[in-house]
Amino acid sequence: AGQERRFSLSSLRCPRMGRDPEPYASESKESLRKMLIGRKVKVVPEYKRTFGGGEGQGPAEARSFATIIYNNERNAGMVQIQEGLAVVMKHGGADERSAHFEAMLEAEEAARSGKKGMHSTSDYSNTAATDLTKPEARDRAKRFLTALQRQGKTRGVVQFIPNATRFKLLIPKENAVVSFALVGMRCPQCGRRDTGQPGEPYGDEALA
Repeated sequence: AGQERRFSLSSLRCPRMGRDPEPYASESKESLRKMLIGRKVKVVPEYKRTFGGGEGQGPAEARSFATIIYNNERNAGMVQIQEGLAVVMKHGGADERSAHFEAMLEAEEAARSGKKGMHSTSDYSNTAATDLTKPEARDRAKRFLTALQRQGKTRGVVQFIPNATRFKLLIPKENAVVSFALVGMRCPQCGRRDTGQPGEPYGDEALA
């Protein structure tokens, strides 16, 4: 029906990205992107939880949690745990949890024993991409553009689409994120999710 739904993986905690990413955050995100983006998946909603709403916590946010199945019967959350790119979330006794919770605990114990990913005893080498879209990276981005133009055709992976003519692209060869705009085009502006501001006619359709 063209509607967007957001889900979090049930009973799972992945290392956070943010301004200062936690170790293995970029590896975890990239693993899930390769696993699921563009694929047809089965979504099994399991529970809902409300966050925030208290004093100094901002507005309350209801979040839906689900198990995501791809390639017939592969469990995306379980794969993340097996590779050491996520851990099982700690629940209280009365908390709802994933139907696969016990199997997830076993997978995490196996990943710990195998010292995979987050459970490795080796020093972590940060692989997070350099974000050249930030205002403070403007001079570095200009130098990077010159190098890209010399290379000619370059492979990139779309990370985010703010509107129908602009993209955030990861350049894997350079491990850098750049802002990219389609030349010679203007599309109607889409609605703003953060402010609830409506877009121009056909803006949301162009984005989709």
